[in-house]
Parts: sequence; C-alpha cells; structure tokens
Amino acid sequence: MLALAGAIYYLVQAYHYAHTQVSVLDEGAYLLKGYFFVSGDYRPFQEYGFYTNHMPLSFLIPGFVQALVGPGLLTGRYFAILLGLSLLLAIWLTTKRLAGVWWATAVVWAFSLNPALIKAYSVATSQGLGAAMLAGALAFTLGESRSRKSIIVGSVLAGALFITRINLAPVFPLLLLYILWEHGRKTAGIALLSGGLVILIGHALYWPGILQLWATYIPNKLIPYLSNYRLQGGGNPSWAPTVSLSSRFLSLTHGFRYHLTALCSWILASILWITQPRTKTPHKHRIIVFLFVLISVLLIAHAWASLGNDYCVFCFQWYLTFFTPVALVMGAVALSALQGTTKRWQGWLLAAVIILVSTGIGYGAHQSISAWLLRLTIPRIGTFFRTGELLAGYVPLWEFLQNRVGIPYEVSTWLMPTIFGALTGLLVILLAWGLCRLLRAKRPQAGIGFAYSLVYLMLILAFLLSPTELLSGGFRDNDCSGDVIAAYESAGAYLAEVIPPDSLVYWNGGLSAAPLLYIPDVRIFPPQANDGYSYRRGGDGQLLYKFGLWNDELNAQWRQEADFLLIEGRYYRPDWGGDHFEEIGVTQPVMPCKPDSEIHIFRKITP
Repeated sequence: MLALAGAIYYLVQAYHYAHTQVSVLDEGAYLLKGYFFVSGDYRPFQEYGFYTNHMPLSFLIPGFVQALVGPGLLTGRYFAILLGLSLLLAIWLTTKRLAGVWWATAVVWAFSLNPALIKAYSVATSQGLGAAMLAGALAFTLGESRSRKSIIVGSVLAGALFITRINLAPVFPLLLLYILWEHGRKTAGIALLSGGLVILIGHALYWPGILQLWATYIPNKLIPYLSNYRLQGGGNPSWAPTVSLSSRFLSLTHGFRYHLTALCSWILASILWITQPRTKTPHKHRIIVFLFVLISVLLIAHAWASLGNDYCVFCFQWYLTFFTPVALVMGAVALSALQGTTKRWQGWLLAAVIILVSTGIGYGAHQSISAWLLRLTIPRIGTFFRTGELLAGYVPLWEFLQNRVGIPYEVSTWLMPTIFGALTGLLVILLAWGLCRLLRAKRPQAGIGFAYSLVYLMLILAFLLSPTELLSGGFRDNDCSGDVIAAYESAGAYLAEVIPPDSLVYWNGGLSAAPLLYIPDVRIFPPQANDGYSYRRGGDGQLLYKFGLWNDELNAQWRQEADFLLIEGRYYRPDWGGDHFEEIGVTQPVMPCKPDSEIHIFRKITP
C-alpha cells in the first residue's frame, strides 16, 4: 500500500510536470521525425532527409504511438507518463524479488521524491523510453529463478534498447555475460540469439545508412571503411561552445545533486560490498557485481560524452536519467545482502566520501541557496573583537564577510554554499558516530557499526531532502507557469486553420518543432527539425543536405521555395518576408511563460 501511494504520488507529479515543462529541441525532433518516419514520408538515415542522430526506435516508437492515437505534444507526453509508470513498476518488482518488499517500497519513494527525475520522464524525449526498456530487461532477467521464456523477453528488450539508444549499447553484451555467469552457456546462447536477432534486423532494415551513426563513435583508424559514411568538408558547426573547467565541475555536481539518493546508494553500498565479506547467496553476489559493472560503464561513458566534450557539457544530469533508477535497485540489493561487522577504517573511508560528495553538492547548489545563506544575520561581533563591546543588532552574513573578512560578494556566493555542504557532511558523520556510541552503550551485542550508521544516515538525509531546493527540487530549468500542452494544442489548431494541407513550410518557429505536427499533410525541410544544432557555417549545401544538415546557402534557397514561413516571436521583424511574403496571422505563445514564443505566419504572395 505504501508503494502504491508512492506510485500515485509519482503520477500526480508527472501529470503536473507534463503540462508545465517547456518543450525542448529534442522533444520536438523525436516527435516530428518519428511521425514522419512511421507515416512513410521519410526513413531513418535517408539521404536528403532528417538528421538521424540516434538509433531508429528512439523515433519510431513515439512515431507509432502518434500514428495510433494522433500526433502532437499531448500524445507524446502522456505516453511518457505511461513509460514512467512502467519503469516504476519494473524497478519495484525487481527490488521486491531481490531485496524484499520494504526495500522495494523505499526505492519507489526515492524515485517519487525526485522532481528532477520525474520532470525528465514527463516529456517526450528518449530518457524515459530508454530507462523503461532498461528496467524491463533487468526485471525479466535478474535472479536465479528466471525461466528461459522470461530471459528471452528480457534479452529481446535489451536488443531493442540497443536499437533505441546507442549510448545504452553496453547493456546487451554485459547482460549476456551475466546470463552466462548465472545460467550457463545454453541459456546465454538463447539470449544471444533472441536479442542479437533484434539488433541484426534493426541494422538490416536501415543498412547501410545506419553506419552514419556508428561512424560518429568509432575512430576512423579502427574501421577505415566507415569514412564513406562520414561527412567530410561540410563546413563548421554553428554550435561549437568552449566550456571552462569550472563549468564542467559545476555540471558534475549538478548530476550528483539531482540524483543524490541513487548515486549515494550505489557508491556507498559498493564500497561496503567490496570491503565486506561476501553474502552467503552467490546469486545475489552475481547480480550485485553485474549491476556495479553496468552502472560504472554507463556512468563513465556518459561522463566522458558530456563532461569530456564541449558539445553538451550540461547534459550530464540528463544522461544520468537513463540509468539512475537501476542504481537505486543495486543499492537496495547490496545493502539488504550485507552481513558481518565493519572495520574502523571502512567507516572513515565512507566518511571521506561523504564529505567529498556533500561539499560538491554545496557548490553545485550555490546558484539556488546562496541568496538565502548570505541573507542570514549574525551578531555584530567585529566590534567585540576590537573593543570588547558587543553592539546591539545584527548584520547580514555577506556584509560581514565583505567588510570584516575581505571576501568579495561574488566569491561568497559559491564559497559559503560549499562550506555549508561540507559542514552538512560533517554533521552526518558526527550524528553517525554519536548514534553508534549510544547503541553500543545500551546494547553492546546488537549495536550498529559506524560504517552502517554513516550509510543509512546519509541515505535518509538524501531521501528526505531530495524534493528541496538544495537537491532535486532546485532543478527548474524548464519550468513554465502555464499549461504548455493546452498552448500547443491551441497554436496548432490555428496553424492547421490558416495553412492548407500539402503546403511547403519553412520553420524558424522555435527550438521545438512540435507545432508542425498539427498541420495536416505538411511538407517541410527536414534538417530544420534540429534547428541550429544541424546548421553549418560554409560547406557544400548539397553535400550537407545529403546528411540531413543545412547552411546559409540552403537557408536562402528554402526561404524562396516555401509556401509559408513560420517565425518565432523573438526572431520576428515586420519585414521578415520581404517582398515575396505577407504576414497573415500569429498564434498565441506556445509557452505561456515566454511572451516571445508566439509563431508569426507569412504566406507567399502569388502573382
């Protein structure tokens, strides 16, 4: 009943966030490309089509749902909510079977108390889809009592995951190794055949165009043949930021801040597991080792993809949503299986990790909590140290630090939250030490060790603080004060009213191309679905178009060819259409929180 209450709480939040999150570029691209792919107008990796930067199923699955129910943001986001509930069910069933009902309930609530995670799973991007498929694959395969039919289903899901997101490709081979270890060669062979067949079919259907995707990940020296599927001499990307080391560190701390319960349960439980005697149940040992390796591989790969490159440094927190629910499962299974007493050095090792993590969390939260911290008032102690007289009244902390200590306000905004984080970690350590002493004094034989006290207190603190501004509750990047779905539906209905079917439309209506879904039988210029992220400076226009990209040359050409121009309010000028187009209308803002998000409609003037 408690787990069910957690699921209901998740559903209420997911519904709210589905209606109040702005639509980002990825969401619009997944929905638009998927619908066009399933409708048969284009194919993944087609020349002179869409920029297919992910595996086919990440587009085809939301496309199929839209073809079945109807295109648009409402369909995409309600499907995302359904995926989130299926993910929650999968991790509950897995944890219940492997660690017990109470651990499963704790995992559900750790999930449901994480606003950042729920927001990620309430929009129509591939994070929720990938996480649900991963959790489903593990639910069918983990454990000693899994039947071969169940393992086949899990292997098929893992194979389908391979054809959904290339960043989750390690899941299938690692799962095969676990099945081999747990169930033997025959069952592993069946799993290889089941999931491998899905992977082969997925590649065969889109061969050889799918090699474009592999060419971006595999160095040319390893497979020179892939150079035939790489864009060469195609100009320079318009999106090419240079990100400082401090920004990379901030992104790292944001990842831990928004996923603290999951990452702490995984890290702390792993340390105890590695340094403690193994469980008497070898099956759990295999599961824990597999999950530890899986999460480690995925964490390192996604950290390198975001923090190690300039393209999307602050995507790290989003990348973690692909697999952090599994980290919750691994932590629960490991902690439920640990046995025996711990050594003092284990406790201090865990204490050092907690101080490190809490200090980083404080730094990562400085943009959210610094104003509150620096407004705290303290007695006027500066005069007391100089004259011995304590003056009446109080002074804000920032003023004391700036005037008496000489720390500039700009430094205090990140320094004080960092110190606050370190002190919070120290408080956890002192509380764990006191609790351990108290229990040993009252019940020497049943006292909980210092290491276990640290782990459980840290997890309880992360669990309770997760919805607050300090942790996951501080993620508000895409919040919008209004019903975004209703705004898109209204704007889409107006576009469908004024733009006739089969019209050729030039798109500059915002990062998310989802409004195009509402225009019946619309014809578009596919590379525009990725906005500036598929735009190149210079280069051969036709060569770029072949790979789903565009440049100034194609931009000018398409503006002349289009029947209608759709222009977002922030780019609008009355003369945008020149002498060849006339403005015929404007939608309401598609994002109620952004007044300049309306779409201006220009129609070509016919002679």
